[in-house]
Amino acid sequence: GAHGRWSLGEQAIDLGASLGRVRLLPDAAAVHSGYDQAALSFGLDRGAFTGTITGRLPAPQPPLPGSVQRWTSIDLGVTWRMPWQGQLSIGAQNLWTNPPPTTGDESENQARVPYVQYHQDL
Repeated sequence: GAHGRWSLGEQAIDLGASLGRVRLLPDAAAVHSGYDQAALSFGLDRGAFTGTITGRLPAPQPPLPGSVQRWTSIDLGVTWRMPWQGQLSIGAQNLWTNPPPTTGDESENQARVPYVQYHQDL
């Protein structure tokens, strides 16, 4: 992976990219052995606030016969760095996916996962 940050006074631009492979134990049909994933992220900071958008491109290895060979997803998040060294993050993973579900059944695709996270440095 690679990450770059350019500071412009109270503002900053973050850019990141990564390539990875996840290896899994074989499922009951011994089909899935892992996933390759590429990701690209872009973030903007202004004062105590940060916004980040991340695009992901996972692909099953080996490819599944008769199925979509890969899909894309977009994650979006906003973080507020609080004066008392805490951070509050709000966002969603898989906010948008492609291809969309064909039957309207969300289990056929990656599920949208909203989140709220608080982190406190002591």
